[in-house]
Amino acid sequence: MDNIDIHADDYALTPNTSRDMLACMEKGLLDSISIVPNMSCFEECMELLYQKIPELPFLPKMSVHLDFVEGRCLAGKEKAPVLVGREETVMGLSWGKLFLLSYMPWKKRTVKTQLKLEIREQLKEVNAVIDRAVETAKEAGRSLKVVAYVCGTDKDRQNLEEQRTILAGEGAILADSNVEAAHLAAQLLGNQKGGKNR
Repeated sequence: MDNIDIHADDYALTPNTSRDMLACMEKGLLDSISIVPNMSCFEECMELLYQKIPELPFLPKMSVHLDFVEGRCLAGKEKAPVLVGREETVMGLSWGKLFLLSYMPWKKRTVKTQLKLEIREQLKEVNAVIDRAVETAKEAGRSLKVVAYVCGTDKDRQNLEEQRTILAGEGAILADSNVEAAHLAAQLLGNQKGGKNR
């Protein structure tokens, strides 16, 4: 049980939850966070994180929390009208409606295309966060490594190789399995001065 990752979901969901997570990070209690990139308070919450990076005992692992049922539609109403609700920029689907649309042959392709656009936009937001976190860490004399594993096959609709190429282009260290990703991350933490070795 000595390899437990203490993870907090939904960073940037609200400023208060983000502050609570930062307090845990300052105490060294969180190993990783997932970031919700499409909430209206996203920029405010990310600024809170950037300000704290120099003070943190170690940098948490970061991942994206894709959100298709609440928050802003980053692809926009023009490109993803099925995803947008009555308000011009806010997601308008429930999980039930999204599930139902995936079984309607006349809607399935449209929904899939629009979801791909939204996924790309949410990933771009988190990639920008990671880039800035890396720069902030460097300025504070630290480094941040991103280890990624993309689960899928060549036959998946979301284009496995394209996702791997995007992550590699952003400087991520790509693993061939989740086990390899965990081992790589553990090695990096063990080699990082002042890092946790779990």
